[in-house]
Amino acid sequence: MARYTLLLGIGLLAGGPMALPGCLPSFDGDDDGIDDDGTDDDTGTDDDTGGDDDASDDDASDDDASDDDASDDDDTGPARVDEDGDGVSPAEGDCDDGDPAVFPYAWEDLENGIDDDCDGATDYADGGVVSRFVLDDDESVPLEFEDLVFPFCGSDWTGVYFSTNGLATFDAAYTSFSESGDLFVSATGRLAIAAWWDDFGGDEGETAWAEFPGAAALYWRGLHPPGADWDEGPNTFTLVLLEDGRFRIHWGEMVSPDGLVGFSCAPGGPIPETDLTALDAVRPAGAEGLGRGTEGALYELFDSSGPGDLAGGGLTFCAHLGEDADGDSWSGRCGDCDDADPQRYPGHGC
Repeated sequence: MARYTLLLGIGLLAGGPMALPGCLPSFDGDDDGIDDDGTDDDTGTDDDTGGDDDASDDDASDDDASDDDASDDDDTGPARVDEDGDGVSPAEGDCDDGDPAVFPYAWEDLENGIDDDCDGATDYADGGVVSRFVLDDDESVPLEFEDLVFPFCGSDWTGVYFSTNGLATFDAAYTSFSESGDLFVSATGRLAIAAWWDDFGGDEGETAWAEFPGAAALYWRGLHPPGADWDEGPNTFTLVLLEDGRFRIHWGEMVSPDGLVGFSCAPGGPIPETDLTALDAVRPAGAEGLGRGTEGALYELFDSSGPGDLAGGGLTFCAHLGEDADGDSWSGRCGDCDDADPQRYPGHGC
């Protein structure tokens, strides 16, 4: 059964001090000198096309991403099957690998006769409890986990800040609506996961979350940009946080023309963007998700081209966990089967 708690005024770092939202720093995207297309020359994102072949094949390599993966001999580890492209294989709990809207911890539609969240129950027989709440435009609220401890960016977190604008942050609330690669990776930025960072209004659509054993899911459903003069349709996406430090993002109907997706541990930049679907296509056997567990940031910026190949699909990430004993750039928790041997890592002996 899903569990939830919504509190205003919590300490989200396990064992850390309480932080009140009213005292937290916030960032105004309009003051950073970056338009909401986020294409400053030094971000390496000028040619972003949201998945074109030339978007960022080389960007993924930037020392801490995965160029090498493209040339790795992917001949070790079990084969991974994900027929519907939702980021979850049947071995990982996908109970219908022909429907990308069905996956573990998905939003449960109570009237469609389908076990959407793969918990074995359908419609009103589902025992999960989802907390729905209304957020104002550009609002961020803290959510406290009852049991989940989520490792991210070298710390363990017992809660998350949920933003109207498609962001989940951990160290402080964040209300910027102007997506930018520079701002995302800035050393003065937030520890953040961007499910789809864009300017969304709080007056339409629905925001909700639920906690499950070993996971928490954040739901943005049917969101529109603010203002009645916008003619964009709804945008629906889900972020699932897993207790092992991985997370999954699933996108349903998406029509937003621009946005940013990925994670950042505020490493400072510039850090070029990465074509995420291209990186997933060369993900080596044995890797637990996109990322080696040692990157300071991994993201893609979509500029006026819309979500492209992300709409209707999903990706699994293995974010920064700070563990790489053998110096091969792979964390043991992201697939390095022998973190004492730099010659063994996903695609090479794992």
